Amino acid sequence: MQLSEFRLYDARDFPIVRISGRGLPIGYGPQLVAEMDALLVTDKPFVIIALDSAENPDHDDQKTLMVWVKSHKSELSRLCKGFVSIEPDRAVRLLKRAQGAAIAMAFGLRMKIAADRSQAEALAKRLLKGEDPQEAEDE
Repeated sequence: MQLSEFRLYDARDFPIVRISGRGLPIGYGPQLVAEMDALLVTDKPFVIIALDSAENPDHDDQKTLMVWVKSHKSELSRLCKGFVSIEPDRAVRLLKRAQGAAIAMAFGLRMKIAADRSQAEALAKRLLKGEDPQEAEDE
């Protein structure tokens, strides 16, 4: 699969790859896994920006993705320089930062939470440079 054939991820600005969690249809798991495989086949570093969060994600799709992540942990942590999620709600953002820290330790990924797209894009660019930027302080 070529990056131009992606249906779920927007890879037009590779190595920055974007996805809308709310835009994921039930049954997305196998397609998402195929696109993740294609990202790894490039053997080039990339960053994923989640433009929004999935609301009530399908359990089977989540399970499919988690099984894939566990089985590709080493390769994913080598190539995926970070995962940046956009969350405008301050309270939810703080909660997601705590969850992200646990995920980061479990899978060796850098998880960042931004308040808006501008912050997310800036974090993604810094992650691609090999930096470990801090998220903006919440007021």
